[in-house]
Amino acid sequence: MQGLIYFGIVGVVAFREQFSLALGLILFGAGYLPAGFIGGLYTGYQTEENQKVLLAIPGAIGFIAINILTVLLGNVNVASTEFASTILWSLVGNVAGTYLGGYAMNWPSEEEEESPGKFSVEF
Repeated sequence: MQGLIYFGIVGVVAFREQFSLALGLILFGAGYLPAGFIGGLYTGYQTEENQKVLLAIPGAIGFIAINILTVLLGNVNVASTEFASTILWSLVGNVAGTYLGGYAMNWPSEEEEESPGKFSVEF
């Protein structure tokens, strides 16, 4: 809310439902996915085998860290109906970002093998 006052756009709070949806999407796209992606880049760079299991670990660590930070800053409203969706979106965003980052580092680069009956022209 203080950020809205700072930028002079407190009027958007009048549209409460649309504001909460937009805020959730912004947090998901600007906070949770990039945080998970950075964790996935590091993990994907360090490991090459058994990534499906290993990439879940930094996603869970990021999820726990972001929720601890939220609790420490005092921005938690457990009585709110949005509490469960906030937890769910942070988990999904961190884990999805971690898998995207991890597989971006180890993208399979297999070349096509030329079959004898296949004609190819190289310039």
